[in-house]
Amino acid sequence: MNQKLLQIKKLLTFEEICPLWADRINRGHLVGEKGGTNMHHGCKCVVGEAYKFPINDYYAWNDCKDYCVCCKDYSRLFCDLVYHDQEPEHEATHSMDYYIRGFTDHWNECHV
Repeated sequence: MNQKLLQIKKLLTFEEICPLWADRINRGHLVGEKGGTNMHHGCKCVVGEAYKFPINDYYAWNDCKDYCVCCKDYSRLFCDLVYHDQEPEHEATHSMDYYIRGFTDHWNECHV
């Protein structure tokens, strides 16, 4: 008898994917560099931590060649949310929680 085995994968939480950024976000420390994290730089932002910070010195998103296209998009979205949100005339389209949920869902769907 041929049986199909279903592999059950554990869905990760944002805190498991990006523990440093989860802590920074919970404390409200989003701007500037701290502990090797920096929302302004793709490989040091939330997405960079998910990829285990593969590049130490990074100044352009496209240098993170191993990132999937969707992850690069999330990297830009997180950066835009943090830095444009500081401008008084800028009204954020979505909240940080919205992007965290979307990124976490994407990570679990495509990278776990």
